[in-house]
Amino acid sequence: MAANIIDGKQIGAAIKEQLAAELVELKGRGIAVRLATILVGADAGSTVYAQSQAKTSFAIGIDHVLVHIDGGAGQAALETKIQELNSDPTVSGIMISMPLPKGYDAGRAQNLISPFKDVEGTGAANLGAIFQGDFTMAPCTAAAAYKCIHSQPAIAVKGAEVVIVGRSTIVGKPLAMMLVQDHATVTVCHTATKDMMGHCRSADILVAAAGKANLITAEYVRPGAVVIDVGINRVNVTDASGAVKAKTVGDVDYESVSNAASWITPVPGGVGPVTVAMLLKNTVEAAKKIAYRKSV
Repeated sequence: MAANIIDGKQIGAAIKEQLAAELVELKGRGIAVRLATILVGADAGSTVYAQSQAKTSFAIGIDHVLVHIDGGAGQAALETKIQELNSDPTVSGIMISMPLPKGYDAGRAQNLISPFKDVEGTGAANLGAIFQGDFTMAPCTAAAAYKCIHSQPAIAVKGAEVVIVGRSTIVGKPLAMMLVQDHATVTVCHTATKDMMGHCRSADILVAAAGKANLITAEYVRPGAVVIDVGINRVNVTDASGAVKAKTVGDVDYESVSNAASWITPVPGGVGPVTVAMLLKNTVEAAKKIAYRKSV
């Protein structure tokens, strides 16, 4: 029997609809919401993504500004700009478009962003808050996977065996802590894990976040498990005519796993659209926090 689909497009649209209404109320109280995206260099993919962010932000009522820095400007120039944006009262949230050009220290730059404006949630302060049960500014992709899991009442998290494949700072580690707070028992697998298939097959909820195309096949999945695919990979496939085309796939072999799982997120259309919505949500939350600090 084919798995039920967790529709990320639908979830993301619902979040944005709710945010749009909230933004109207905030602006009525004189609280403006503005997202600043720092783009270093002229990477084509990053530029397109930043433009897409601007379009999505404007669509729900968030102002967006693209701050461009020459790729050869250096770390000091980037850090100076971050400090300027930290001090700018018109800016609610700051994010840095990745990857940065060679020679830049992304981690150092990210940690210079004020925790109140760190809308990607990847600075040390906001990552640390997760350990205290505060998910207000959680990393967007981890928050999106968490939202997908909790979007279906039929998916029980309390007491569930959860296995996360991938230990990144922006997905695997924070998501593990978020689910532990919900009383799940969580195992995090990685490149040094022994018998990864055995671990995966024990999961009630299996999260694939390793960044490797089609890593998780049906033999890794216990029948009836919930499968959350965080991966976004570009691979070349040959169509019926023999033409080679690029295709976006996840870390899960969707065709085989969808016949074993009870619930599954597709790629594209699963975690991805929710991640975009969570960035916007974090930006609104940042604006509210800043407004509160000014009022006390």
